[in-house]
Amino acid sequence: MCLKAVTNHGDTVAVECPAYFGIYQAIESLGLKVVEILSDPVTGIDLNNLQKAIKKFSVKACVVIPNFNNPLGSCVPDENKKKLTEIIYAT
Repeated sequence: MCLKAVTNHGDTVAVECPAYFGIYQAIESLGLKVVEILSDPVTGIDLNNLQKAIKKFSVKACVVIPNFNNPLGSCVPDENKKKLTEIIYAT
């Protein structure tokens, strides 16, 4: 529902990788494009690569599971969560 509210058909969405396959199915059903951003089980999504992808692909939304990620089962450190929100709000 959130992706439907903030994107249009053909927009690009950044997704942390690996991710639950159902996320890809939902994105595909909305006609959106995916750019995958590698995620580390300890630190979470690679924030430097996310910043580059946002600029390069004109990313309209990000799908990140910072707590109890599936399939990694990890929790992103609070400092990285703060940086993630700063990156997203800056664009």
